[in-house]
This record gives sequence, structure tokens and C-alpha cells, in this order.
Amino acid sequence: MTHLSENKILEKLQSIENEIKVIKNGNILTLIEEEKFTSFFIWIGAISIIIIFSYYLNINEESNFFRIFLFWGSVGGKIILSILILNYIFRFHFVEYFFNLKFTKLISGLIFSAIILYSNSKASILLNDIFHISATNFPYSLTFTTALYSINYISNTFFIIAFFPLIFLATLEINYYVNEKKIQSSKNIWIIIILIFSLLFTLGLQNREFSDNSIRYKAYQLALMMDFDSKNSCEGIPNNLSVAYIGSNQQKVIINPYISENNKPLNFEDFLMNSKNNSINLLFPIQPCINNIKINTPPNT
Repeated sequence: MTHLSENKILEKLQSIENEIKVIKNGNILTLIEEEKFTSFFIWIGAISIIIIFSYYLNINEESNFFRIFLFWGSVGGKIILSILILNYIFRFHFVEYFFNLKFTKLISGLIFSAIILYSNSKASILLNDIFHISATNFPYSLTFTTALYSINYISNTFFIIAFFPLIFLATLEINYYVNEKKIQSSKNIWIIIILIFSLLFTLGLQNREFSDNSIRYKAYQLALMMDFDSKNSCEGIPNNLSVAYIGSNQQKVIINPYISENNKPLNFEDFLMNSKNNSINLLFPIQPCINNIKINTPPNT
């Protein structure tokens, strides 16, 4: 009886020992993964920052292969930095726990959908304000302008989210340096630097590429490039003038009168001046479209 009890105790102790080993091995693997991610974060983040800086240093240079490469590299770098920082934040246990709660993803999805709907409403109002016709007549520019507004609002959220780990890490390092008179972790310093530059780039996006005036001008350019048909089939309107068809029956068109290098769409400054006077639409006349071949030609059977 005593022998059996001792065997059970030994088996129990062996089981506990095995569980402790598993826990230790799991912690070690976790530490290894965290170390890999931190190194990856620093190296890829540093390369992204260098490419973005290189683009801004050459932003006024003539367009060539190198500048085009830097442009797309800077776009990719900003996306990569956002992905890295969001994954870095997700490594905090309380953030991971909060995100894995039942209704967190549902609420996040609803908020994201609300941002898209609100951005679409803003884009519709903007295009209507520029051309004084319904934005539904400009489906492509409406879609892309919605995306621009969405990126702007999401970048605001990203700025707030990334700001907290920056303050947290900076506070830890400053507190440790004050008490110990040395740096706690050089890797944390690099992460702080990357976070600072990422926030600066985000502010730059909001104040430059995605400011209200910039989005307004981009919407105007997108409409001219994507929603105006380069060849029209309306009587009384020269074939070389591009038009956008209005309404479901397309019996009216809004005309883009800019057809040559010397007679081209407004530049950014002129556009803003006319936009403030609410007179952009006066530059784009609306006329009936008579004998529209696009409408009258029966579909192929």
C-alpha cells in the first residue's frame, strides 16, 4: 500500500517536472521569437525610413526611373512601417487579450465600416461641390476619393495608437537612465527612433498628401482623368473634347474644355483660388447630348 502511494507520488512529481519543462521551453521559444521580431523590426524599419527620406530629398528632381523607384519605395515603406508598428503593439499581452475578446473584432469592424461610409459621404459632397452635379456621375473618382479620405482618418487612428508605446518605452528608458546612469536597451532606443519617424511621416501625410486642399485637388484631377470620356458621340460637341455623361439615360454631359498643352486643367494654386470662389463648375459647361451613339446603338446579341 505504501509502495503504491510512493509510486503515485513519484509519478505526480514526474508529471509536474515535465510540465515545468514545457513551460520553460515555451518561455524560451517566446523570447527567441520576440528577439527575432525586434531585430526584424529594427532592420526593416530603418531601411524603410532611409528610402522614404531619400524620396523626400529628391522630390523636386525631374521624373526618372530612380525617382519613380523612390516614390513607390516610399509608399511601400510607409505601409511596411504601419504593419510593423501595429504588430509590435499587438505583442503587448493586454492588447492581445483585449483584441481577442468576443466583441472587440465586431466593434472594430463596425467602426471601420463607419469610416468607409463617412468617407464616401465626404467624397460625394466634395465632388458635388466642385462640379455641381451628383457624384454618382463620377464613379471612379468617387471610389478613389473615398479611399483617400479613409486613409486620412485611419492614419489619425494609427497616430494615436502608435503614440502610446512611444511614450511607454521613452518613459521606461528615461526612468532607467535617471536611476542607473546608463541605457537599459539599445534596441529599445532604435524602436523609439523608428516610432518617432513613423509619427512624423504620418503627420506629413495628413498635412501634405492627405490635407483637405490636397484631397480636393486630387478628386478634381481624378475626375478629369478617369471619369471624362476622351471621345464623345454627341452632336454639336467637338470630338476632341472629353465629357462625362450625366444621369442614367445619359442625355446630358459635362464638358472638359481643356484640350491642349496651352489650354490645360487648372494647376493646384489656380484650382484653390477658383474653388474658394465656388466657380470651378463654371469652367465645365453642361449641354444636352443629342444622338448619343453610345445610347442608341443596340447591344450585341
